[in-house]
Amino acid sequence: MNTDRSFYAAYNDCGKFGLEAISDPSHTRKDIVENIRRGELGFDDVRAVIEFNAVEGWARDITADIFAEVDA
Repeated sequence: MNTDRSFYAAYNDCGKFGLEAISDPSHTRKDIVENIRRGELGFDDVRAVIEFNAVEGWARDITADIFAEVDA
């Protein structure tokens, strides 16, 4: 697996239990958008989406961008 690429973590609201991170190394940005759009289990109340690249050493909050794509 190529580790020098973007990975994504979605954070689902679990109410009084806080946030749950949903992360799968195989998920692409398109997968995240489609899972949120369909309300897949674990993607039914997403509050944040973070994109990161551990090799390059960066992470960024892309929540607004993802929800703009979901609503498009």
